[in-house]
Amino acid sequence: MSTDDEILLRAALEAAERDVEALRAEKKRAASPLAISDERSPGLAVVPRASERLANARQRLTDAKRALAVFATTGTRHGVIVEDGHVFGTLAVFIPPGAGADARQAAIEGALQGRLEDIARGLGAVLAARPLAYTREQPGRDAERRVVLVVEGRVEGDRLLPESSRVATRRRSSKTS
Repeated sequence: MSTDDEILLRAALEAAERDVEALRAEKKRAASPLAISDERSPGLAVVPRASERLANARQRLTDAKRALAVFATTGTRHGVIVEDGHVFGTLAVFIPPGAGADARQAAIEGALQGRLEDIARGLGAVLAARPLAYTREQPGRDAERRVVLVVEGRVEGDRLLPESSRVATRRRSSKTS
């Protein structure tokens, strides 16, 4: 990959940082005593929406930082790396349009199974779930019409656990409020 890719990744990181700062300020304004004068104030409804938007912006910021780390390590936009007991990165998989759920799952697991097993073995761990559990899909497709999957996991003891589970997503969103 080229430095153009690095420039795009750095621009995405800067945009995500600006979004987080703007949303923090918006949430702070919405939660201030001046914005919430009584129970009938519309400011009360704004705070949960601001919290949700801030949590989404923080996730985009985390994704942008990780994408830059993957690029710095692998020299490509897509790859899976290990840093401080956390496994993360992206994987681009071609899934033919109209493919059924079973074909889609088989394509993803086929592309990810070996990589995750190698990473787990290198960490002295075993996979705690099927490869699909370690992924969450980004919306849309890339320029080559591939589905882009975010891969996330963490080591606990001798097991590599998925970080993209519903439990982990709830844990992340409760930390950001």
